[in-house]
Amino acid sequence: MPAKYVILIFSIFIVCCRESSTYPEGGYAYPKTIAAGDSNLYFYQLKDISSKEDALLYRTAWRYYKPFNEPNLSIQQQPKETFRLSYFDAFGNGMIITFNKDSMVVKRGNPLILYDRKVEKFSSITTLVPITKSQYNSLIHDINSSGFWSLSHKITCSQIGTDGYGFWLEANTRDRYKIVIVHGCPPNTSTFTKACQQIIDFAKQDKKL
Repeated sequence: MPAKYVILIFSIFIVCCRESSTYPEGGYAYPKTIAAGDSNLYFYQLKDISSKEDALLYRTAWRYYKPFNEPNLSIQQQPKETFRLSYFDAFGNGMIITFNKDSMVVKRGNPLILYDRKVEKFSSITTLVPITKSQYNSLIHDINSSGFWSLSHKITCSQIGTDGYGFWLEANTRDRYKIVIVHGCPPNTSTFTKACQQIIDFAKQDKKL
């Protein structure tokens, strides 16, 4: 094979490999098999390590996502490495920011009205936010530097905010899934919370964590 073709193939290989970012150690492997019905476990890896107190919340997390047509990031790799920040208050009013290297999508609404108030129609607002590769890399750098990958799956506080809000960040990479859940702990000035706030600010949303 001519040398110029070898160089070309090698260059293409290098570019393709660089599409996947490098992350610190941490997170969970994707399940090799899934039992019937477990596809609704949106925090699949937490099903056996969560406390009884949290088990119901984790097992019913699908109620926050399915009305928005959001995929289950915990059970398999997505076509592109994906990050998702979710914020919900005690009444179910929520915001989901999902992004990869090519796009960012913001969805807002209250999906719980379908179940708690038994209404038949769910309405939401979807906003597309332009994002460049350098902006994506900057957000990922902040997430990696925040300790996200080594944090426990749940961060608690001694005094929960009056509106009972919570937020969680998920990562779906080539070979693993990671989630960190935070119950509202104002004032929260941790590096991780600041990284999440950066995502919200970039998406031009009005929430303060």
